[in-house]
Amino acid sequence: LQMEDDDVIDVMLFQVGQIGRFAQHSRSYGLELLKSKTTLQQASAVEGKRIVDILCPAGPPDMRGLIIGDSMLVLNVSACAAVVGFFDVTKAQQHMRIDASHGKHDEQLDISLMELEQLVGRQQGQDIVRLYDSAIDRITIRRVQATEESLVIAFHTDHAAYKTMQVALNLECDYDGGRLVYATLEGFLQPTRPPGSYTIHHCHMPHGVTALSRGVRYSIFFQTNMRPSPAGPAE
Repeated sequence: LQMEDDDVIDVMLFQVGQIGRFAQHSRSYGLELLKSKTTLQQASAVEGKRIVDILCPAGPPDMRGLIIGDSMLVLNVSACAAVVGFFDVTKAQQHMRIDASHGKHDEQLDISLMELEQLVGRQQGQDIVRLYDSAIDRITIRRVQATEESLVIAFHTDHAAYKTMQVALNLECDYDGGRLVYATLEGFLQPTRPPGSYTIHHCHMPHGVTALSRGVRYSIFFQTNMRPSPAGPAE
């Protein structure tokens, strides 16, 4: 690349990581939608398509890779409370397992499938395994606390995780905002988040999370890491 004086390169920042990060994301596209409930409600299919075009230059994602289980519970209320309680006890003990590298407002705790089954029972643990239907490389409990900045997760596609399942753990009335939003060619999808409900999406599905302005939001994530592509025939 050769450049001369006064040449300009336009750069758009994309988010890379296993779980999207709550932050300001000042240069990401579509922030006004995530920061204003009214603006998002009034958004058109054109705006959804714009985000898809930006984040999916190779073409729109296969919508069959998106499963919204907002009316189907994969964990019951007692199981959700047990997972939240385990996180809170571990946090209270100031255990080194709590990852606060993204800030004290966004704390994460990786657990094993065996630990999960001890919390929710083997039957519900195995129900999740069957529903997810892929290798589970990482299970993460996440606690996000609202801040004065009302942070968002910018619209992005996943670069480290090939597949992600998210299960809501606490009541929607416990917090304001923090809504998962999928961008599609037809507009935006906002699943409801009763405790035990879930979503599953593949890495090419554009999504973000609206500003969390009050309360605490708990979730548990199941993820499959990206796999190296098989080597093609020598040319």
